[in-house]
Amino acid sequence: AGLVLVPEEKRNPLNTTTYGLGELILKAAENGAENFIIGIGGSATNDCGIGMLTALGVKFLNKDGKPVSIFGAGLKDIEKIDVSGISPVVKKCNFRIACDVNNPLYGEKGCSVVYAPQKGATPEIVQKMDDWIKNFADKIESQLHLTGADYPGAGGAGGLGYAFKTFLGGKLKNGISLVLDTIGIKDELKNADILITGEGRLDFQTLMGKAPVGIAELAKKCNPKIKVVAICGGATPEAEEVNNFGIDAYFPIIHLPMTLAEVMKPEVAEKNLRQTITQIFRLIR
Repeated sequence: AGLVLVPEEKRNPLNTTTYGLGELILKAAENGAENFIIGIGGSATNDCGIGMLTALGVKFLNKDGKPVSIFGAGLKDIEKIDVSGISPVVKKCNFRIACDVNNPLYGEKGCSVVYAPQKGATPEIVQKMDDWIKNFADKIESQLHLTGADYPGAGGAGGLGYAFKTFLGGKLKNGISLVLDTIGIKDELKNADILITGEGRLDFQTLMGKAPVGIAELAKKCNPKIKVVAICGGATPEAEEVNNFGIDAYFPIIHLPMTLAEVMKPEVAEKNLRQTITQIFRLIR
């Protein structure tokens, strides 16, 4: 359900779904998988996970008792939620959700307002979807007595965090912390001189628990003398705040004016990255 899978001219959260993710989970569970780590974020969706949950056996019905659309637009028609058909094998599964953000499900910091515009939503669509999602959460609370809309990370990946926590008992963890614990990086950091991290763009979202800040803070705890360098495609003025969260310095890799299409070409990105890294380490050396 990644945003990069959808051509820019076709992006619209009314027409995207997490159904494919549900298919993958179900197939894995049917083949014996029980413990999942699922990364959410960077999705093209804002469907609150109804697509995924539909694939797992949950029924979302309209006023006539018929299934609603599995796409984001289906949220507006939901009147009844039936969880009796959820797959038994999925009920046995344990879900740990790697979530880079702490946004609630709806409201001024919710998934629609903060993230839907980058997924192709107009201001009108943003407002509609925020209203639909609030009504959706209210119905779940009244019909199933399940809550979680205000839980940090509920708004991750267009409400997918909410779906995992509310319907599947998923544990939402800071994404970078979960990954770092899984790969056991602490011992490596204790003896390291330099840590290199980065992401596509350093901005205000970086400060909300994303990977560069997460690894930088862990590195400084493990080894106060370590130098942390961040590499990025671009940096907004707010990026300077990362210097207060363990990143000693950051460096955008773009050296000349270029179009987004040009800088995203693998060969161009590699050249820009190599040139920047070389200059950084010439200085350090």
